[in-house]
Amino acid sequence: MGKHPATLAAALTVPEVCALLRTTRLTVYNLIESGALPAYKVGPYWRIDVDDLERYRARGKAQDPANRRRFPSTPASAGVPGTGAVTDPGGGTK
Repeated sequence: MGKHPATLAAALTVPEVCALLRTTRLTVYNLIESGALPAYKVGPYWRIDVDDLERYRARGKAQDPANRRRFPSTPASAGVPGTGAVTDPGGGTK
């Protein structure tokens, strides 16, 4: 008595996962909601199995759509010399 079965995986709380991933609670909740990070509830609290967190980390953040950064789109020619009209300091175009 007092020992957990070997098959029972250790579970982490959301704040513990935040610390391990060095991210915010909102990010962890978004990962859970999107299904990228499997979790389950114990009463009102979310728990994440250590094995599931390790699998998530092994997949890598870049592969997970929930973690892809969204940058504003800019034209491919923006700031690239030779791709359009160039304005000279005098105000005219060349």
